[in-house]
Amino acid sequence: DAAFFVKKPERLSPASAELMYGDASRFSVTRLERFASCAYAHFLNYGLRLSDREAYQFEAMDLGNIAHQSMERFAKKAEMNQVLWTEMPEDMRAELIEESVEESIVDYGNTVLYSTARNEYMITRIKKLIHRSVWALTEQLKKGDFVPSGYEMKFGSGKIDRIDTCEDEEKVYVKVTDYKTGSKSFDITAFYHGLQMQLPVYLNAAMDIEQRKYPGREILPAGIFYYRMKDPIVEKEKNEAVLQEKLLKELKLDGLVNADEAVIQHLERGLSGTSNLIPVGKNKDGSLNRYSRVLAPEDFHTLLVYTKRKEQELKRRILSGETQALPYELEGETGCDYCAYRDICGFDVRIEGCEYRKMEKLDREEAVERMRQDGKEQQEHGREMDQ
Repeated sequence: DAAFFVKKPERLSPASAELMYGDASRFSVTRLERFASCAYAHFLNYGLRLSDREAYQFEAMDLGNIAHQSMERFAKKAEMNQVLWTEMPEDMRAELIEESVEESIVDYGNTVLYSTARNEYMITRIKKLIHRSVWALTEQLKKGDFVPSGYEMKFGSGKIDRIDTCEDEEKVYVKVTDYKTGSKSFDITAFYHGLQMQLPVYLNAAMDIEQRKYPGREILPAGIFYYRMKDPIVEKEKNEAVLQEKLLKELKLDGLVNADEAVIQHLERGLSGTSNLIPVGKNKDGSLNRYSRVLAPEDFHTLLVYTKRKEQELKRRILSGETQALPYELEGETGCDYCAYRDICGFDVRIEGCEYRKMEKLDREEAVERMRQDGKEQQEHGREMDQ
């Protein structure tokens, strides 16, 4: 039997999938990304609810969770004290950060942090991380016209770390920032294939939130960003201003920016040369250089429309009962690389019927063109169905 075994596609009935998974409007973005990576991993996680045995140790995920909680608490304390980040005295900032980290650790309930001297040092490290992050995010705000509109904003399928807005006559520009403790960067190919949906989904939700606040205004996307939380080491400088610019360069936001000149000027006033804040640079003639990670306004619109379609497509496929072990492969990376279920799922490329889904690498222009074509094809299909 083993010698001639062929792995056949597996699936649930739509009725079973609906009973097992429930309301699709509550599906998190992380969940949709997991399904896009491998439908069987999604089934094991969200269907059978399998999880690792809890171990008494402090892991990278714990660091990320406590760092997120600390940033959320700091933002709430600033609001309670009715003081803007950009106007907060240094001693007050330090005090609020200390309180926020200590409260987050206690609330998180991970007593392992207090169990050894090595683990207790982690508390010091987290505090330094939050100090540096608050400083960098404050400096970024000072150099532009955006102001925080909301922190830890919950919506149907997630929670947005921060929404910033900028009002300009009858327009309101919106950007979202997500805090990361790892080295994650935005990859438009991964987004196109559904593997990295978070930032665009969050921006759509943020724009809906702001549209309700400003019903008569035009709401426009400014950018989607990851802020990587770290405390970088740079060469010492006698000049404090030079040292700060070096640090800001190491803590630059990663993501995509609306190429509209008005947006860029609001993100960083008087930008010339390469920005230390956003992934944008200018040539001597004022045009954007080839290293700028930007999309033209109409292309940004295409991306956000595609996001809604992709979100609905993934939800529909989940509820249709797809559970096949068919992980992706993209530029040498696979859905199995960091999967907790790789030892129990039975996927093995030596077995007939087991293979990776090969995903094609795309540059920004190719990805946007594919999104545009997908939209046209869906519209034509819709018209045919109506007829």
